[in-house]
Amino acid sequence: MKPLEIVKPDARDLAGPGQQAHPPTPRLGLSRLDQAAVAAFTSGDTGEIVEDTRQLADALAGPDGDPARVRLMARAVAAARTQQRVLEALLGDRLAKRDREGVELVTAVLDGVSRRLAMFTKHLAAESALRRRPTVVIGRADTVSIGGGR
Repeated sequence: MKPLEIVKPDARDLAGPGQQAHPPTPRLGLSRLDQAAVAAFTSGDTGEIVEDTRQLADALAGPDGDPARVRLMARAVAAARTQQRVLEALLGDRLAKRDREGVELVTAVLDGVSRRLAMFTKHLAAESALRRRPTVVIGRADTVSIGGGR
């Protein structure tokens, strides 16, 4: 499998109606190793998931990379929370059936999902905090005012 080619999109394709177009940026290609890593967890035709991965890399590396990163983290938080809720319901089911091995297995998986959820939530909060910059205002030499703002 050869790496994806770099294709330069037209700047008009990058902006929606009423938006100013950013200068075109080269599309990112995925190396064979990147493609193999993406395809390792799938079966059948992997072209769609490889293209989705390349598009995500484009979005993160492009001029709107910061909002793309926030959206990515928000989706990761939502997915991890959904997984956590499903596993909690499954844990309750295994407990009701007194399935000790099932409880141990679900608890181990639930612990991992909970750790990932906490990590994703922390990163999402950090991304949000980066957008709020403090403001310091200094007056005359005999009066100094310090204020915080968004």
